[in-house]
Formats: sequence, C-alpha cells, structure tokens
Amino acid sequence: MEIKLKKNEALKVIGPSKIEVVDGEIEIFGKKIYGDQSFLVKKGKALPIEAKKLSILQINTESSENIKKIEGPTIPDDRRELVKKILGLPKPCKILLIGDGDTGKTSLITYLANKSFENGYKIAVLDLDVGQHDIGPPCTIGLGVLKESVLELKDVPIDSLFFIGNTSPAGHMIRCLAGIGRLLENASKADVILIDTSGWIKGNAARSYKTSKIELIRPNLIVGIQRETEIEHLLNPFHKIIPIHRISVSIDVHPRTYNDRRFLREVSFRDYFLNAQSRSFNCDEINFAYSLFKTGTLPDEETLKTIEETLDLKSKYCEISKDGIFFVQDEEKFWKIDNLNLLKEKFNAHYIHIVQLGVEKGIIVGLVGTDVHYGIGIIEEIDYEENIIKVFTPIKENIKQIQFGSLKISKSGVELEKIKHLF
Repeated sequence: MEIKLKKNEALKVIGPSKIEVVDGEIEIFGKKIYGDQSFLVKKGKALPIEAKKLSILQINTESSENIKKIEGPTIPDDRRELVKKILGLPKPCKILLIGDGDTGKTSLITYLANKSFENGYKIAVLDLDVGQHDIGPPCTIGLGVLKESVLELKDVPIDSLFFIGNTSPAGHMIRCLAGIGRLLENASKADVILIDTSGWIKGNAARSYKTSKIELIRPNLIVGIQRETEIEHLLNPFHKIIPIHRISVSIDVHPRTYNDRRFLREVSFRDYFLNAQSRSFNCDEINFAYSLFKTGTLPDEETLKTIEETLDLKSKYCEISKDGIFFVQDEEKFWKIDNLNLLKEKFNAHYIHIVQLGVEKGIIVGLVGTDVHYGIGIIEEIDYEENIIKVFTPIKENIKQIQFGSLKISKSGVELEKIKHLF
C-alpha cells in the first residue's frame, strides 16, 4: 500500500508491518529516516511516523486497520519541553522514568535519548524492565550506550548486563537493586543516564521497591507518566527532595495485551538462542549462586544412609551444609512430612530441600565471568555421576559462575513455569 504524507502529517503503524520510505524524510521518536530506507514494526508494537517534508511510503501490513492517522504532531509539546529541561540540567545527570504499564515510558526514553544524542551528549540508557526488556534478553537488566540515533531501544548497543532470573522484579528486588548499583557504576562516564522502569506500581512490595530504587539511584529528575494520579503514592515521598516532572500519557500510546507481552518475550528469547549450542561445565571448576546446589559437602556413607532411611527415599545426590540438607531423590516417590521433621531434628537443620532428578531441566541461568555478566542459558541436564552441568547458550566466553533463575523456558523461548523455591 502506497501512502503519501504531506509535511507534518502523521501516522501510527501497528505491527507486524514493513515500511519503506520511497521518497522524502520522516521522523520517528526523534530519529530521521530518508528515502530508500526500510524498517520493520514487530507484532505487538507500533511506531508513530511524522513527515518532515512531502514523503511517499510503501507499507506492507496484514490489515489496513494497522495504519491509523494521527491528528497533530507525534511528539506532544510537553515532551519537547522535557527535552529542554534535560538539556539545561548540569551534566552528568540521571533521569528516572516511572509509570504504569502501557504509558509509553520506553517510547519516551527513545525520544529523549535521540534528542540528547543529537545535541552532542554521551547517552547511556539503563533498561530495568526485566519482562519487556529491550537492551538484552528478558530476565536481565541492561545498560546500553548510544552510538547513533535509534528507532527502538533494542537498537542501542549493549554495554553490560546483570542477570535477575525472572520476568518480574517481584520476589527479586534485592537482585534488581544489586544490578542497578553495578550498572550505574558502568554508566558513570555518560553525560545523561536515562533510566526506564517496569510498570509494577501497586502494592506494598512495589512501593518499597520503587522507593529503594529511587534512594539508590538518586536521580537528578524524576519523570512521572500517568493518566490521572495513579503513581502519586510513589512520587509524594520525594517531591521535596528531588525535582519531579509530571506528564500525561499520550493518546497515541499502543496498549498491549498479556498475550502481546508474552509473545514479545518469546520472540526475544527465540532470537537470543538462535545460534546457541550445548556447553558442558565441570561442577567443581565453577561457582553456583542463588541455588543450594554445590554450597555444602557430600555426606559420608553412614550419614547418607541415615538420611535415606529417615526420609524413606533413595538419593541420586546429597549435600549437607551448616543450615540444611539438599537432597536429589532417585525415584518418583512422595516423602512424608513427619520424616522430614524427624530429619530436621536429627541434624538440627534449618531446611531439608528435596528435588526430583531431572527437575532442573529448562531453568534459566545467568553466565558470569570474573566481573561481568555475559548473558543467559538454559539448563539441559545435571549429570551427578559425572559431575557435569550442561547448558544451552550462545555464550562462548570463559564462565566462572552460574547463577540460577526462577523461570523455566523451552529452547524455542516458550515460558513453561515459574519456580517458587531455590533449586
């Protein structure tokens, strides 16, 4: 479908679509695109296009309903005023965006990054949305540094990652805060650090997490995006301490369903693991974190016999540490709570953790070097007899530590289940 846009006319194109600029000049989130260039809009996403002069577009899409006319400019005046405010701040500066889901935070970050980069500043983007992640794969938070203006945040080159292990910060707040601190250190040479956040805004845990995040980051400016007053409870504790710039949600924001979000994560996982291979690691030559595995010592024969008899289970693998017992059972058999409590008393154990052989398959893990998080992988198997762990990953670097996550996925990127307890 060929479409002609006069100067200042605008469209919103919903994916999946392919757009070719046949002639003219358009702008998307502050990035200029000229004739003879093309780009894709993925399913579940939408891009606003504004003609800077008479332009001809060739748009291939599934339905004409995916092309909607926008009345007025694609960038509202309050966004342009925000750019001026950021450019006027002393450098370096940190800008933190807070808002509910589907409020356009990522789109605004993209625009702010492009306009700040256009003015000659070194721009870092800190992506803290572990679920709808653009800089790096899902289950991580990431830091990117602009080398040129970008169409989407996923186009920003990755500087560093930090593995969280799930698609939600809920239940992983300490890991998230540790990662934020690490990535902020890596971003210290940037003139402007733009910080995108998740849409988790409701409940006491969300309040605590957002407050702790603000305390850790200490931004020079908080940008609150809201439809009415839905994030005031997060902004009010800081309105006398940190400057706050409130803006309304754009009427052109493209809402995403739960299925849209899940689809985008699966596409991101699938793309990430496209060239992955199976790697085997000797379990004694690397460290393990966020897991009970390999944190204790093997029991002697007499002690192992006592554990098995008390639980009335046969073990494939067992470890004892000062605070408990990690037990891999070699058969599908239910254990009795009375036996578990008796074993706790015998060993003065804080916990007895029993897992079924093979339950580790599909757990997402972070692969870490001496001082760098390289990326993610999927556990294929732990061979307890050979003392080998097999991981499906595109990472080829020398790994020093494997960090366990709390999500299982398939090699094709399908989310299978969330894990409630440590492995």
